[in-house]
Amino acid sequence: MDLLSATVVLVAITAFVTFRGVQARASKKLPPGPAINHDPDTYKSPHEFLLERYETNSLGYRKDVQSTEGRRKAVAFGAGRLICPGQHLAENSLIINVTKIIWAIDITPGIHAETGQHLKVEDTDDSIETQWTNDVLTAPKPFPVSLVIRSPEHQTVVDNEYRQAQSIFKEYE
Repeated sequence: MDLLSATVVLVAITAFVTFRGVQARASKKLPPGPAINHDPDTYKSPHEFLLERYETNSLGYRKDVQSTEGRRKAVAFGAGRLICPGQHLAENSLIINVTKIIWAIDITPGIHAETGQHLKVEDTDDSIETQWTNDVLTAPKPFPVSLVIRSPEHQTVVDNEYRQAQSIFKEYE
């Protein structure tokens, strides 16, 4: 089944099932996240990575979508009574950590596995159809990437923050 084109509103599992090594209990309700997040009536070119969609609407919706009341950015944190109470903490932690990574590290295409040549941005394929998983939550497939610290000053800050984090989390080991 192609989860990206599913049109169900809610899936109710009525028996024990195992999907990719995860067992779901009877009567577990799952929102169809991929179908909701790839709705062509809501998103222009839903299968393309288009940052500019957020320039006119904080949720990335098409200009002709009239109401965004009651809608959320994503359904990855569940819905209804089963919504994750820590979603805001998780989202804010992601924003902070991704921002720090972008600040400290140059992220560039890696080395081609067969030729050993450094890839250029234009040589990479980021197509949602071929380079991303087609699961309940969409994720990129493995890809070659180069991560290089920006400067010795950046390295010093990263090392200091790492040491601080280690001392804080040590008591929880």
